[in-house]
Amino acid sequence: TTTQKRTEADLRKSEFLLSAAPEIAHLGNWEFDVERNTLRWSDETYRLLGANKENSDPTLEDFLGYVHPDDRSMAETEVENSLTTGVDIMFEHRIVRPDGTERIVFEHGRATRDDHGLVTLLFGTVLDVTDARRIEQSLRKSSAVLERKVEQRTRELAATLNTLIEGVICIDERGTIEAFNPSA
Repeated sequence: TTTQKRTEADLRKSEFLLSAAPEIAHLGNWEFDVERNTLRWSDETYRLLGANKENSDPTLEDFLGYVHPDDRSMAETEVENSLTTGVDIMFEHRIVRPDGTERIVFEHGRATRDDHGLVTLLFGTVLDVTDARRIEQSLRKSSAVLERKVEQRTRELAATLNTLIEGVICIDERGTIEAFNPSA
């Protein structure tokens, strides 16, 4: 029937949109089975890591192999802390893809425990924040350059004011004296 075909088409569209959303957002997810020491990565997690999906049962050690060497100790500490205490994982670190490119990712995960209080499963998300961090860094650099230019112009203006024979007084909109030269 027409209604059934429309429903099936809507379902296919919803499935497509749901599967495309993580790729568009650069948001992967993962699940770590503590007992088996195996990870399940979403397709987007494989893409973020530049990992080969043929490795269908990656381990925690496989994951740590993607973590930048300078960030590895912190990542190990975060995971170990979550495994022993059950606290959420929430940290940012760099990864190094097999082709050598570096990305910055934000990990957020939760632990589940068995009846004895032991952590049996960690699950969470990994978000690529590389572009956002690069933009922040660029803005910080631009801001620093602008601040130096403003300071330089302020010094130049003060030097110019101090050399004038005429008295100059600078007043803000509330009538507060902001600056004046020696002649004033």
